[in-house]
Amino acid sequence: PPTDKKVVKLLADAEKARTAPEHHQKLKEALEEDSDRAEILFKLGVSAYRQLRDSPRASFAPALKYFDKLEETCPGHHIDVYYYTGLMHYSQGEYAEAAKAFQAFQRFPSDDPSKLGKDVDKKSADVEEVMPELAFYTEFYRNELPFDPQVLRGVSTPSDEYLPMFSPDNSILFFTRVGKYQAKGDLVAKDVEELTESRRASLELDFDRGQALPEPFNQGDSYGGVTISVNNKELFVTVCKPVGEGYRNCDIFRTHYDNHMDFGSGMEVWEWTGLEDLGPAINTPDGWESQPSLSADGRTLYFATVREGSRGTDIYSSTRDDKGVWSTAKPLPAPINTDGDDKAP
Repeated sequence: PPTDKKVVKLLADAEKARTAPEHHQKLKEALEEDSDRAEILFKLGVSAYRQLRDSPRASFAPALKYFDKLEETCPGHHIDVYYYTGLMHYSQGEYAEAAKAFQAFQRFPSDDPSKLGKDVDKKSADVEEVMPELAFYTEFYRNELPFDPQVLRGVSTPSDEYLPMFSPDNSILFFTRVGKYQAKGDLVAKDVEELTESRRASLELDFDRGQALPEPFNQGDSYGGVTISVNNKELFVTVCKPVGEGYRNCDIFRTHYDNHMDFGSGMEVWEWTGLEDLGPAINTPDGWESQPSLSADGRTLYFATVREGSRGTDIYSSTRDDKGVWSTAKPLPAPINTDGDDKAP
């Protein structure tokens, strides 16, 4: 423990501080009096972390600085040094550094309870749970390959094209293309997002330019953001409609690729059925539901949404039972959903 009277008083003032910034400032003043004091460095590191974690997209560099110096001057001071160091690196996507810190946490000797903290068991369980994920990411980024994206020929035009999705057999590409649409009575044409389909004869050939899909799609509203089942026969699509000045309500619909007999030609005809609203279990009357993604077994639908209760844009999921009824959509837990915008599942 510190013996310098001024340092002792500053530490006491820090403990009595009413606000986190005041607490942190007193610790900094104490550090100015004794720059190598392990106890002060440790408390400053924890204090800085707690302030920064509540600031979206903030860098943890100021907090890491204190822990790094503490490790240089007094290694093994407390197990939480490695826990918080790992946590901050993990939050910043620095997976190799996080794994290194958490490994030091797991190897920390347990013979001195004063260096472990009261919640060491919970923290140990948290670290144990995240280590496989860190091992995967560390190996993944260790083997980075050159990334040289090229413009997709045939499909790409002077118009905007986005939200692409391949059919399971890679022969069809669905995407959104911005086109001009002028309804009867409109003075001028407006930009409308059209769900477009492009095909290729073989995997070695380019896709064609693509055509806007006919009815039941592209009926004046904006269409795009699709997902399709593994058998190519069930498709989910986002439809956005203007419902107020400056606001569009986007919901998710579904359709099936069904066949019927054309008695005029005597031939079997395949076409998409009318769009079916997925209903209140998934869609909201004043929210934004988009970017659906169907699981391979067809039972779980993931999608991005902005709604009451979401933190910006979040990813939700709903499951379908044996009768085809969708459960009430729920947000995915952390670390999938964050305080930022999470989308495009």
